[in-house]
Amino acid sequence: RDFRDNSLAIDASREDMHRVNRNGGTDLEQSTALVGLVAGLEKLGHKVRLRGLNSGLHAISLSPNGLAGAADPRREGLVAGD
Repeated sequence: RDFRDNSLAIDASREDMHRVNRNGGTDLEQSTALVGLVAGLEKLGHKVRLRGLNSGLHAISLSPNGLAGAADPRREGLVAGD
């Protein structure tokens, strides 16, 4: 994938969905395809929790053409500038 476009990079994180393990239980984003992994992960000994995991990801990049930005559409906020 070409992630030079900030919006494409942020959308890719949504396609891949969120999963988190901070050396404890494994959190999977509810209402996504990751729900299908619960039984297999539990069989391997993971303590799995399904929950809302929205990122609030924002991106700004600088190129020869100036600044470009994007915001995760699942959260409040927008990109603005002069």
